[in-house]
Amino acid sequence: MQTRNSGRHRVIQFTLIELLVVIAIIAILASLLLPSLQQAKARAKSVLCVGNLKQHGYAVAMYLQEYDEYVVPHSPTDPGYHRWVKSLHPYIGVRETCICPTADPTKVWTDGTLWTFGGVFGGYGIAYDLCHVQLSGMKPRKLKSITQPDKTMILFDIDLAAGMYSEGSGFLTWGGWDRISYRHMARPILLYVDSHVAGHSSRTKLIADIQGGAVLVKP
Repeated sequence: MQTRNSGRHRVIQFTLIELLVVIAIIAILASLLLPSLQQAKARAKSVLCVGNLKQHGYAVAMYLQEYDEYVVPHSPTDPGYHRWVKSLHPYIGVRETCICPTADPTKVWTDGTLWTFGGVFGGYGIAYDLCHVQLSGMKPRKLKSITQPDKTMILFDIDLAAGMYSEGSGFLTWGGWDRISYRHMARPILLYVDSHVAGHSSRTKLIADIQGGAVLVKP
């Protein structure tokens, strides 16, 4: 650093080497802080996702109350039934709450035009083993048939199928393990029938817990 007098004022000048050192220090500090900022952002999105699934839990509870304690059914093809979002999302009513905050907006889809059909597939899927009518005797299950609602998963973070977010997955029946998403720092977030929401430690652990019965997907 050099100092020179200019009339009544003293002017401080940095050498090129000193400026390069300062720039290097700033770059090092930025590289140290950036991962922490990214992790904080990811945690914030996980919190938002938990809130979204809690809203879905309230929707499940309202559906049970309105429909004589029948668990929300799902079927895109069978007469008399429709996709689960058409039953649950009208209780929520806010499109953004129905989409995972980490979801790719270009992969989100609806079963009609915009919001008019009543629901959107935005990264949350339903457990087919529990809710798909083809796996429950062609009729919805009754809540009383679920003996451990606190261990029975109904909705979960879901991945893509054919380039768009899937509607759900059958695990013990159809082997759709690859549809479990781990976009929240490798931790799938689940909604259980009793309406509580919890993150799982990893997709591998969740698969093992479903196969072993620690997490249930059907009565």
